[in-house]
Amino acid sequence: MTTLSEKFQSGPIEISRSTFERLLRKIRDRIHRETLKHDLARERRQLLEMSDAMLSDLGITHAEAEAEARRRDIPAERAVPRQRIS
Repeated sequence: MTTLSEKFQSGPIEISRSTFERLLRKIRDRIHRETLKHDLARERRQLLEMSDAMLSDLGITHAEAEAEARRRDIPAERAVPRQRIS
């Protein structure tokens, strides 16, 4: 029985197109998720830098901005990767 490390040492591994496409989709989804987490953290930090008047214009209080800044989740409406147009 050949181990995975032996397969890598023996040369390129052939995979089906569908397997490659699934792997590529997983990589793209992971990149999207990590980028989104970074963007959300930046947006939430920016809320903390806003004045009470600016927050009022957005319809939120300083306490609500602080609560939002503590969140680490990704809102469902932003979690879905955008479809690329070919």
